[in-house]
Amino acid sequence: MRVAKFGHSCLLVEAATGERILVDPGSMSAVPDEVIAAPLDAVLVTHSHADHLDEGTVAALVSAHPELPIFASADIVEQLARAGVSARDHGFEHFQVGAVEVEVLQAGHDPVLGPVPENAAYRIGGELVITGDSTAVSLEEWQGTRVLALVTSAPWGTRPALANVVERLRPEVAFPVHDGFLVDAFRGNQDAQFAVYCQERGTRYVILAADLTEL
Repeated sequence: MRVAKFGHSCLLVEAATGERILVDPGSMSAVPDEVIAAPLDAVLVTHSHADHLDEGTVAALVSAHPELPIFASADIVEQLARAGVSARDHGFEHFQVGAVEVEVLQAGHDPVLGPVPENAAYRIGGELVITGDSTAVSLEEWQGTRVLALVTSAPWGTRPALANVVERLRPEVAFPVHDGFLVDAFRGNQDAQFAVYCQERGTRYVILAADLTEL
């Protein structure tokens, strides 16, 4: 599996069998034009917050790929329908993208001020867990997963609480997401601390870039 990260929380996942899946194209993640134009097999959205779902980016993706399947919860399907975009309600049930199984877990969004949206966590190809904005107990169903997209910064979570997801899931590899709020100097310090925390628990901490990286 290869993964690229664009900005805040948007990931491009390329399976060993060739399927390409884009996750959480939000307002704080600039998806490169060449990625929008290149073949894609699906888009997954964890929840409706703008930093995970940008309607303009989704419209550009659909314009480039009119038959592109977009999988999300019912509230997002309704939101996108109002914007003229068709999406599929996964109903928190597993589904296939080509040869790749996508498992879906109802993982409650951690508390925030204001309305709390539904949040879906995904496990792609039995290997990569993407939690959205959640540290929920339900994620422990995927304990021992190979790769974790680890939220390392969030207004709804303390650093110890976010790091504890590594303690609970025990992945082989973790990489930071949801860190678009941070200035570079602070991000470097934070990544160094998370790297030590992960290493002490037998997890390799990897920094991703916009180029696909083998994990």
